[in-house]
Amino acid sequence: MHIPINHIILFAIFFMLIATFGLPRYNSTFILQERHNTMQDSLHIFIDNDAYGQGVFLHEFFACLFFIPYLWYLFILYNAKTFLEMNRKIYFVMPITIFLLGVGIITGGFLLAMRHFVLDTRIIAMVFVYILFLIGEIYRMKTLKKAKTNLASMQKYRHICKIMYLCFIAIFVCVIGFIKAYRG
Repeated sequence: MHIPINHIILFAIFFMLIATFGLPRYNSTFILQERHNTMQDSLHIFIDNDAYGQGVFLHEFFACLFFIPYLWYLFILYNAKTFLEMNRKIYFVMPITIFLLGVGIITGGFLLAMRHFVLDTRIIAMVFVYILFLIGEIYRMKTLKKAKTNLASMQKYRHICKIMYLCFIAIFVCVIGFIKAYRG
């Protein structure tokens, strides 16, 4: 059974919007009532802060948009007729990807500073994913420089990129699900 890539992209967009904005948030006033230690108390005071809440919203909003360039890459990789057309379209999407990576890192750093650099499992997972995505983009650019001169290398490059971006989308969905479900 062949499923068109357009249906997969629409399903992924729908799933990410529901996963990011559709699940209920935890109640920070309830958490403030359960005081475990002084570090947790000061942390929850900052979580209750309006600037922190707006920063979280901004970070979640751009994180929700982050999977779109990867779906766009997959669409290009599966539908481009020539390697020249594929490279032109990929170079069009690349600044969007780098912009979203930068916004995610800057807003994440802002939120981490607001938390007094207290890490938890969710933050470590997000940092790992951002580093993985950045390394993947750098690897793709370096591989493209080497592959431009040979047809077999370009076919291998296309195949590697398809696998890499499918893995990136799967990792992204799993990490967003983990972050939304984890309450520790």
